[in-house]
Amino acid sequence: MEISIMKEAIEGKTRLILYEEGIEKPTKASAFYNPRMVLNRDLAIAAANAFFKDKKGVIRACEPLAATGVRALRYAKEVRNTQVICADTKRSAYAAIIKNIDLNNLKNVAVFHEDALQNLQRAEYDLIDLDPFGTPAPFLETAMKQIKIGQAKLRFATLPSGGGLLGITATDMTAMCGIEPEAAQRRYGGKTLRTEYCYEIGARVLIYAAAKLAEKYKKSVEPLMVLGVDHYIRIWLGAQKSGAQGLRKNYGYIYHCFECDNRKISKEESGFSCDNCGKTMDEAGPLWIGPLFNGKFLQKVKDEVADSEFQSKSRAVKLIEAMEEEAEHPELITFYDIHEFCKTHNLIAPKTEKLIEKLRKGKFKVAKTHFTNLGIRTNAGPKKLKEAIKAL
Repeated sequence: MEISIMKEAIEGKTRLILYEEGIEKPTKASAFYNPRMVLNRDLAIAAANAFFKDKKGVIRACEPLAATGVRALRYAKEVRNTQVICADTKRSAYAAIIKNIDLNNLKNVAVFHEDALQNLQRAEYDLIDLDPFGTPAPFLETAMKQIKIGQAKLRFATLPSGGGLLGITATDMTAMCGIEPEAAQRRYGGKTLRTEYCYEIGARVLIYAAAKLAEKYKKSVEPLMVLGVDHYIRIWLGAQKSGAQGLRKNYGYIYHCFECDNRKISKEESGFSCDNCGKTMDEAGPLWIGPLFNGKFLQKVKDEVADSEFQSKSRAVKLIEAMEEEAEHPELITFYDIHEFCKTHNLIAPKTEKLIEKLRKGKFKVAKTHFTNLGIRTNAGPKKLKEAIKAL
């Protein structure tokens, strides 16, 4: 009989007992703990504290795919006035969570040995965190149904008052990045494309899927923050009272020319010929073409991170600063990876800062992106971008 080796670890303010064989990769027998997702969890804590900073009373949170319980326990320990309900279907995970609750002497966590949908349906929640291994699609509708909403109608570009917070992670990157676009269409209702900005397309398709479900339950969502790094996409949505018109005006399509790297944004589905080279453009969508970030929310999250002792603190601050730049230009949809662009067009890649300066001198809008250090958002099309690079 195989004996599971236990190992102790600390993440944030939480002590953990882990199954050694469940660290790094999931197994059938053991609860899964992924140390590479610390940034994701750190930002989840910061986002919750930022969103609920002025909330009076208890914050009811649900983490229905809990594994070792690290995320649920961190919410319980690090987010003010929180009561957490969590679950996992694996008996080993359920046992691990109970051990970890006892280890941290927590009284504000309830754990259930049940599936995620059962767990979500137990109550309405102020905070729901979906962090599956793979796609969140099977859980989106129930999460949207169970998330609480504020009384005020959602107002884009302002920090929502009241309402619920949804954090959703997707790791099904073959679907999100256009390698299996039919899987994305089936799961989220939108087609993805294999481009250098595929993480952004994936995030926009995921937001679109959530927004369509919000409409169904007479709710509305506002993207507050999007994270696309490493091997996953993460979105944070504020849930509010219905504002279907506000949502629908942000649905559309991205058209991409694989011949010259041109892009076009449209609210309507239509076959487009590239206005730069004349070739037929490929379509991504339907997807969200509205803002990905709420600037006020980002500032609050950055303040929370700055005051923390997070393991990922330095990286998190740098990412949020790039997001803040993106938030200033929501109209700049998609970005150019400068090295990829130069490779495609047989150019020598310049330093990013010099290219940004050159484009701004030419009166073009430019912003960095958190998705990649080599990426810039700009309203200069491929022709003007090539000219700027050649001039450096």
